[in-house]
Amino acid sequence: MTVRYLHPVTEDRLPVDRVLKGAEGKLETVLVLGYTKDGDFYLASSTGETDDIYDLATLAQKAVMED
Repeated sequence: MTVRYLHPVTEDRLPVDRVLKGAEGKLETVLVLGYTKDGDFYLASSTGETDDIYDLATLAQKAVMED
């Protein structure tokens, strides 16, 4: 498995739809984390496998912590 870390190019907030559209058609598996407009935590995944979800979340945490 190749890991590609994507680092933000800006400290400003980007529109959510722009970020999601930028990934459209490029991913085989996805984990979406965020907050709804009401402030509730949101989690969705294209896989139902708990191990895959955990792996994606762990890789994301590692990428953020190494930045």
